[in-house]
Amino acid sequence: MDMDDLSSWFDSNYQNDSQKFIEKNSLLQSLKDKIISSDKIMKLLQTKTNESAFLKKKLQNLAECLKQKERTSQELRSQVNNLLKVPELNKKVKQTILYLLFF
Repeated sequence: MDMDDLSSWFDSNYQNDSQKFIEKNSLLQSLKDKIISSDKIMKLLQTKTNESAFLKKKLQNLAECLKQKERTSQELRSQVNNLLKVPELNKKVKQTILYLLFF
């Protein structure tokens, strides 16, 4: 093997190694980008899950509030109806109660 052959062999091996290094580096960078993207997606999903849980709790609280208001409203209607049934209740008072109920 003379110097030219040796030089040629060295150049081709160096070039192959360099190309492989560049390809591996590119693959590693691509993998790193995908991992970063995956982490961002996981954080976003966690945030959305937390928001969903918060909104679910808020909706449950609102539903409970509405149930309580409905119970209170029914109790008030019942009390007003009982008042309207009292024979001694003045006609004017009955009219006032009815007016307040509907306006």
